[in-house]
Amino acid sequence: IYLSVNPFAGLVGVTYTLKVTADGVLYSAQETLNRVTTIDSLTFRLDPGSDPNDLNEELVYNVLLYTQEPQETEDYYLFEFYKNDTLQNNDEDFYVADDFALAESIMGLEAPFNYLYQDTVRVDMLSLSRRSYLFYIDIIDLVNSDGGTFSPPPANPRTNISNGGLGLFQVSAVSTETIIITE
Repeated sequence: IYLSVNPFAGLVGVTYTLKVTADGVLYSAQETLNRVTTIDSLTFRLDPGSDPNDLNEELVYNVLLYTQEPQETEDYYLFEFYKNDTLQNNDEDFYVADDFALAESIMGLEAPFNYLYQDTVRVDMLSLSRRSYLFYIDIIDLVNSDGGTFSPPPANPRTNISNGGLGLFQVSAVSTETIIITE
């Protein structure tokens, strides 16, 4: 991850360029900053497997996301989930979606992690370009491949970096919402 010495905010619709020279080879990439829909709200509910009558059991909660996803544009998203300021997604957990997977009204999309009483939960919804989305899809496919007869052979994920560079140059707008689990 590269962080600028001088902080700045990207502008939706602007194309950003990365140029790196290593061992005499120029690697470059371009990405346009796409807009992100605003998360309307988060709510929580008691996990169906939790028994509020069992005094020896710590109650587990599910967090639900609500938003409106504009269907007139082609959009791609990456979701990040935090518990008490710690990212819950690990190096193999990428939660991406496109317009095909998301309806116009997202009414209670359940976070893939469980939370406890008094946890502070933050959800980040990041915009992706189609190329960035495909990079994450390729990573997910590689991680989930069982190496069996019917699995495709391992391959590097599609990238937006020139000259055979590996990795991804990603620019994203972010919508963030936070909730504290209370009874």
